[in-house]
Amino acid sequence: IVIAAIVLWLVRQRERQILQQAARRELETKVLERTAELRNVNTQLVREGTKRQRSEERYRRSREELAQANRLATLGQVAAGVAHEINQPVAAIRTYSENAAAFIDRGMADKAGDNLVQVIQLTDRIAQITGELRTFARRKTPNIGPVRLDEAIEAALLLVHHRVAGSGTEIVWNSADADQSVAADRVRLEQVFVNLIQNALDAAVGGRDGRIEIRVVQQEGAVAVSFSDNGGGVPTAVRRKLFTPFATGREDGLGLGLAIARDILREFGGDLVLTSTGRTGSVFTATLVPA
Repeated sequence: IVIAAIVLWLVRQRERQILQQAARRELETKVLERTAELRNVNTQLVREGTKRQRSEERYRRSREELAQANRLATLGQVAAGVAHEINQPVAAIRTYSENAAAFIDRGMADKAGDNLVQVIQLTDRIAQITGELRTFARRKTPNIGPVRLDEAIEAALLLVHHRVAGSGTEIVWNSADADQSVAADRVRLEQVFVNLIQNALDAAVGGRDGRIEIRVVQQEGAVAVSFSDNGGGVPTAVRRKLFTPFATGREDGLGLGLAIARDILREFGGDLVLTSTGRTGSVFTATLVPA
């Protein structure tokens, strides 16, 4: 009986070892299979990540090209007016120069000097206009940093000054309210403001006594810049798709300005919304992050 018990115990031990070895082999096989699956999944994820990175890069390039196209289109719209803006000081420079020469011949150096001071100021004005045009048209890598809000608004108003003066539209704003810096890229922020002012002009000049008001309001952790006009409001059919590319309520409009403007502001950490619209006018509000 003792011998039989020992033999039975040895047989059970052997069976247990065989079962353990089989379980170990099965576990090793499953581990190898799982490792292979994970390796395949990881390879697929790397491929998908590479594809996604390439897609995002193509999207960024396309977005930048679209923004550049919008800048150039806007530049084309203001080019004729800017030529007029430059012709006026050029004509004045000629007049002041001729007067200065006449005063010098008469020995009136003081009056000649006054005229030459006017010439210098006018040349500075021309340099400012052409400098803004050159900067606005330049294509460069966006550089988000502190930007003076009042300077960006003034630069945008300078670029559209010919339209404002030609239409007789009144621009109301207080530069002291914009005496601060925001996180943005200078050229792109000017592009946003030019688009918003141009749209407000398009709406305001449709009626009499066009008026555009630019207001800067401090909010919690943000700066809101609103552009209000006294036009006829945004058509109902356009409101839902207002920020969709190529959606426009004007026959000659491209429908890119607002879509690109909102995209740019969101890149800065802000946003662009239609605050209100109706028969008495519309208000678009751009929010920015203080720098």
